[in-house]
Amino acid sequence: MLLCDCQLIQRFKKELEMWKMLRSRYAGVHETLVAADVLRPIFPEFSEFVANIGSTGNSIYLNGGMELKVVHYADWRVQFTTIIPFRDRLQYLKDTYLPRHPDKGDAWWEAAVQKELELEHEIFRHLPYGPDDLARVVGERTRPNL
Repeated sequence: MLLCDCQLIQRFKKELEMWKMLRSRYAGVHETLVAADVLRPIFPEFSEFVANIGSTGNSIYLNGGMELKVVHYADWRVQFTTIIPFRDRLQYLKDTYLPRHPDKGDAWWEAAVQKELELEHEIFRHLPYGPDDLARVVGERTRPNL
């Protein structure tokens, strides 16, 4: 059984070193806040935008413009590299993050889900397709014309 592909590790040596440095420098910091900090020197306005979109339970994006809301929603609809049904993503987030905050409880989570569903409605009322069609529509628009 092959435990390690040394050639593959060597190919990504710089990336692994960067990963180690970031894990050390930003231990315990949410990935969106890390990204915002890395972007801040070159893109200060965009870094604030990034800082406001990804933190579970921080609904500051609801007070922002439509761009911020759409980026937040897109972040929540994509799991790894796949656009998934919003309810599936919300369940994944609940299973992953709610146990880390037991003091907040189910009522807090249900209120957060309601805000997210209202946001989904706000976004899709402007589009000619519904949220359940998002993966299909994005897939159609990203396929190369052959």
